[in-house]
Amino acid sequence: MLTALGFPDGRTPCQSTLQRLFRHLDGDALAARLSAFFAPAAAPAPDAPAAQGVAIDGKAQRGRLRFAPTGGAVHALSAFCHEQGVVLAHEPIGAGADKAEAELSVAPALLRRVDWHGRVLTGDALFCQRDLCAQVLAAGGDYLLLVKANQETLAHDITLLFDPPADVAALPLQDCRLAHTVETGHGRTPERRELLASTDLTGYLD
Repeated sequence: MLTALGFPDGRTPCQSTLQRLFRHLDGDALAARLSAFFAPAAAPAPDAPAAQGVAIDGKAQRGRLRFAPTGGAVHALSAFCHEQGVVLAHEPIGAGADKAEAELSVAPALLRRVDWHGRVLTGDALFCQRDLCAQVLAAGGDYLLLVKANQETLAHDITLLFDPPADVAALPLQDCRLAHTVETGHGRTPERRELLASTDLTGYLD
């Protein structure tokens, strides 16, 4: 790997040298070049049996450089390819902004930098937003996101469908698909996990 990177003798610059170098580079231009380099290798195969997962998540990188007292950590929102283990694109986030709002504010720009054909967006409940989901669908992809209290009505409707309260008459699911896995190892009792899926709310929810 070192030879491929241009260090045939196996010796590399120290961390402080690399930091001084990167401080003089245009971060956006470097990110664009890296994305262009990795994108072809990470592209899903046309005949792939399943869609390729791409996770978006925000991370703060502390301890990289010294900051002024008013500064903060280097914060970026990244799109990470599950299968290939590479970052396809990332967007920097300015210091000082509320973390959740800041990540949502740059998410549309990040999504525009990813080819979504044959891919599925994954992420935590923060990114369960109508506009982001519509953007991915319009770009030829799909999404699989957590739903929590930040989408209160949606979470309530899903709960009523899959786990209605005892005093509510449960209707049988018209579309019911069940998958399960059994996990063992490290001397543990086998653990069975089930995933129940349904499209019954399609057409009712927006």
